[in-house]
Amino acid sequence: MENKEIIITEGDSVNVEDTQQFKGYSMEELRYQRAVLALRKEFCKTKILQDINHLRHRSILGKSKDSKRSNIGILAKKLLSGLSYIDYALMGASLFGTGKKIYRFFRRK
Repeated sequence: MENKEIIITEGDSVNVEDTQQFKGYSMEELRYQRAVLALRKEFCKTKILQDINHLRHRSILGKSKDSKRSNIGILAKKLLSGLSYIDYALMGASLFGTGKKIYRFFRRK
């Protein structure tokens, strides 16, 4: 074992340490680390700009603004898929009451 010494501590455990101390990075290693860091920053910046651009060109319903199709059916399906039977019953009662009021309004005239 070259350049290593054995140190025995109080708990009878044996530690092997390097006697050669770290003297720092070379210029080539520092340049490489800086290049890698700059590349990571550039990838992150590009990803963020793409995400922002993607958000700008989306409509409220989820598709791009260029899409001519209406997504109301898809939106309604997503909203109604998470409802329970009680929610359907309360919605039905509410719609029935509203329909009844509209019917009475037009029946008077």
